[in-house]
Amino acid sequence: MIYFQDSKDALQASVYSLNHCDVILVQTDTLFGLICDATNISALSKLFGIKGRQLKKSSPIFVENLEFAKEIAIFNESSEKLADYFWPGALTIVLPIRDPSNLPPSYFEATIGIRVPKNTFILKLLNIFGKPITATSANFSRLPDITSQDALMRNNISSYVQTMVLDRSSKKTIGSSTIVSCINNSMDIIREGIISKKELYLHMNSKTTIQQSS
Repeated sequence: MIYFQDSKDALQASVYSLNHCDVILVQTDTLFGLICDATNISALSKLFGIKGRQLKKSSPIFVENLEFAKEIAIFNESSEKLADYFWPGALTIVLPIRDPSNLPPSYFEATIGIRVPKNTFILKLLNIFGKPITATSANFSRLPDITSQDALMRNNISSYVQTMVLDRSSKKTIGSSTIVSCINNSMDIIREGIISKKELYLHMNSKTTIQQSS
């Protein structure tokens, strides 16, 4: 079933799917994403099976706000500064998982990529659902990202989900999130996406070490 994010049934259907361990395909503020209950092993098993993703490569997650993120990951000065400025938005921050965490250790180990998306529908869904959800792109592992609704409908991955929630006003996605690792109060740029390296430099203090991954 296809819903639009501004329809009255989209939230209800999505919450029902998440509560029943289903995977949903949703248009986010960056790419199309596959979302499920990040705390549920059965749901994660379905997600990893759809993507053909190896267990050792954990999925990033969406959370509602920085306060919720701090319950899952260990923040430092650098990561908190970035989150304060760029969240909600297209910045995924990789941090150590807080121990204990309610994320299944078989799917999430020492670190976690975490983000607060700038998408009204997903933020409402997170508020109602009350738990973190996965934030992995809606494509098979090692294959290119899908960038338009037309391409999505032609792609086999859409046949693996029962519920899709699309943006009525935007037929194309705008690109991937930028990924940074902030493990030891330094910032390592893993992937430059919508947020540029220049923007990151502008909003970090001069004492913070910034590196570019090879």
